Amino acid sequence: MAINVGRSGHPEGYLPRAHMRLSIIIPTRNEVPRIEACIASFRPAMAQGTVEVIVVDNSSSDGTADRASAAGARVLIQGPERSAQRNRGAREA
Repeated sequence: MAINVGRSGHPEGYLPRAHMRLSIIIPTRNEVPRIEACIASFRPAMAQGTVEVIVVDNSSSDGTADRASAAGARVLIQGPERSAQRNRGAREA
């Protein structure tokens, strides 16, 4: 297997650790009691710009999407299956 090496001496597509970005995808439905604490656990990395949090909500009736947005997550609406939520989050990441 050949690996293309760019001018920097690194394989093509290589990003130094300082420039890597991780997408956290959280599928939800009526998770108000837990969503803020969940997103808060990623806040230090979010502040550094190394992590984005994507909440994919399944039409919650308890305000989960609003709370997630207020906590700093990007919110998408998708459902009803969990697999559809995960796939949508992955497409948007």
